[in-house]
Amino acid sequence: MITFFRATPRGSVANLILTLLASTIISAGTATAQTSRPNTTGQKSTTRQVAPTAPKTATPKSPTPATQPQPTTTPAAKPIQPAKPEAAAAPEAKPTTEPAIVEKDDKATEQKSASTVKEEPIEEDGKYLFRYKFNKGETLRWDVEHKAEVRTSVANSTQTAETTTTSVKSWRVTVLYDNGNAKFIHSVDRVDMRNKLTGRQEVRYNSVTDEKPPEGFEQMAKEIGVPLTLVLVDNRGNIVRREDLVSQPNSRTGQIIVPLPEQRVAVGDVWNIPQDVSITLKNKPVKQVKTRQQFKLQSVNNDIATLQVESQILTPIHDPQLEAQLMQYDFNGTIRFDLKAGRIIAQQCDLDKRVHGFQGEASTMHYVTRFIEKLQPANLSSATRPTVVGPQPK
Repeated sequence: MITFFRATPRGSVANLILTLLASTIISAGTATAQTSRPNTTGQKSTTRQVAPTAPKTATPKSPTPATQPQPTTTPAAKPIQPAKPEAAAAPEAKPTTEPAIVEKDDKATEQKSASTVKEEPIEEDGKYLFRYKFNKGETLRWDVEHKAEVRTSVANSTQTAETTTTSVKSWRVTVLYDNGNAKFIHSVDRVDMRNKLTGRQEVRYNSVTDEKPPEGFEQMAKEIGVPLTLVLVDNRGNIVRREDLVSQPNSRTGQIIVPLPEQRVAVGDVWNIPQDVSITLKNKPVKQVKTRQQFKLQSVNNDIATLQVESQILTPIHDPQLEAQLMQYDFNGTIRFDLKAGRIIAQQCDLDKRVHGFQGEASTMHYVTRFIEKLQPANLSSATRPTVVGPQPK
């Protein structure tokens, strides 16, 4: 789970925590235009920048673009640039149901599937194969819990912001291709959050029971229970295409799905996923920072693999403001992956970090957080479907 917040004015803990909530709950972020290849051999990982390409038009009868998925051997995440509507066409409204692109471009791309993925054994010669497995029409839901405490001290003033958030995120699989690619709609079904700042009354918002959100949570309320992101991925979790369906005013970046190793790995093996991130600070140019996530296969029991994950900053950082921003990219914890079912069943991240001098020599930021995500049992996914706010995809 990777999130970030924008630099805030001096002492503005309220802005910081609201942005943190939005980035943590609603979206895993904006896909980066790069190719990331896991490294299981211990060699230096590389990142190749990829220029975005314009989609192809299906036929002159419709302005809806028809694109074909990239081969699974080229795990590039490319931002979608929708074709502009014809001059005579009415402006496109905010989608309240599943976008037409889900149906229109599938017929073209499905015929382009060059090969059928063969079922391979999970374990072979002491090494394990990590692959996502989806079923068309299924909806996967995870219960998400996030607790955070941010304590900031500037000169003689100290403020503490505490948040507790529980939510349900869902992936609805709309298309499954012969080559292992899958297309799904990412949504947040419901959210219940509490926010407490020093010297202020606690603010709480429950998307199921509250008809009107409190001040500052209006945009978040609009993004609950509606399709947020259309994602096309291969069976290793590399994003082939991605389209944000809801305008998101807050800049966010990160992973929406955890990439898996290309080759089989044994217990004790280590591999890396590189990522370039952009940090924007007030009155300063954008800073490009090289990071990577290092994975280690800790154990495998009854087809459940436990991975250790550690975020690493590769670019030397000497600016405390940058350090404060980069805290949101830290994921140091564990992931449990069901090798047979082909999906993540649990994640947990704990972080306790302190930065000095982020707003002057006498300033300190102390950030403590816990993030837990658990897959809902398949036999309960339909029986306990939550009541959500907003239009639902059909």
